[in-house]
Amino acid sequence: MHLPARLPALREAIDVTVYRDNDAEEPYLILSDASGVADGPVMIHADMVAILELCDGETTWDEFANNLGVPADGPEILQIRSFLAQLDDLGFMDSEQGRRREQEKREAWDRAMVRPPVCSGQTYPDTPDELREFLDGMRAQPVVTTSQVSTPSVVLMPHLDFRVAPAVYAPAMNVLAQSEAELFVIIGTSHYWANDPIIVTAKDFETPIGIVQTDRALAQRLQQIPGAAATDAAHQPEHSIELHAVILQHLHGHRPFSILPILVTGTETEQLDNLSRIAGHIGELVSETGKKAQYLISGDFSHVGLKFGDVVPATMLIDEVAQADQRLIAALEQGAPGTFHELIEGVDYRYRVCGHAPTMLALNAVGVSRGQLLAYETWHEQETQSAVTCATMVFL
Repeated sequence: MHLPARLPALREAIDVTVYRDNDAEEPYLILSDASGVADGPVMIHADMVAILELCDGETTWDEFANNLGVPADGPEILQIRSFLAQLDDLGFMDSEQGRRREQEKREAWDRAMVRPPVCSGQTYPDTPDELREFLDGMRAQPVVTTSQVSTPSVVLMPHLDFRVAPAVYAPAMNVLAQSEAELFVIIGTSHYWANDPIIVTAKDFETPIGIVQTDRALAQRLQQIPGAAATDAAHQPEHSIELHAVILQHLHGHRPFSILPILVTGTETEQLDNLSRIAGHIGELVSETGKKAQYLISGDFSHVGLKFGDVVPATMLIDEVAQADQRLIAALEQGAPGTFHELIEGVDYRYRVCGHAPTMLALNAVGVSRGQLLAYETWHEQETQSAVTCATMVFL
């Protein structure tokens, strides 16, 4: 049997996170693939991290064995070869087998006219009655603000797991329930693709309670503008649009409406002019439809802790994060997206505000005078010693 000379590389789409169980002495690694190419996720012991770090497609097995001080054909290396072969069989490695899986998955996606859900049965129930009851319960959460909110032109809503932030979703759902929009322009964070400024899909969105129709003609026009990705594959694993689509179907499934699903990537200063140009295109195309439109921003605020690359637990950072978030919220309340961007850039993006890009794009597409905070919350993920902050805001 021919054995490869080098350790294989993990596929680029593979995500590796640390999981700490309070009952276990040592942490574990979780390998997952949001694109759905690989089976899993799989959990492996953290002592395998040194091996995975050398899975770069460059390190030879002879070099690896020499570093370990064991024979290249010895039992230790054979065991590791067997372990990596199992990962390859599951689709985790950048190999001929892994690339074949990717190609088959991409071809099936390109043929599809409807995007199937990826969060169903996890973030929310996968049966119609249970989902309706779940979302009604989420909407019934106590609302902190007592302010009267007139019909906003833009709503900022998180895409954090429904199960951990129901009180933040509730005020957004109550506002959206009053909307008479014919078209909902959903602008969400792109977590899995950063090669193009925006990624637009013309596919409809499947939910357990019905199909959410995409304005296909409008989406196809937007796909032709400079800066739009040539492929919509980033939408396949992405949850940020899906969660909003589920809520809209629940609130407005009794009447006709459509969505325009847009993912947006970076907002570094050198990209702002291009982002502003794209925002102008979006505003013009939406206006030309003659439809009553409602813009939705799908984005969370800060992400801190060990899971996100910090060297200290989130509990040691959360006070400064809350202060930073309040400065961002104040800028948005003043209708000043430029200040919002400068505050994020001023700390070198250290708090990983994933709602940065969609907020900038949406507010530039619409033009707003002021914002209002309806809810703000911090979710602590104890297993990874990490935290995510999120908010609901409306803009007039």
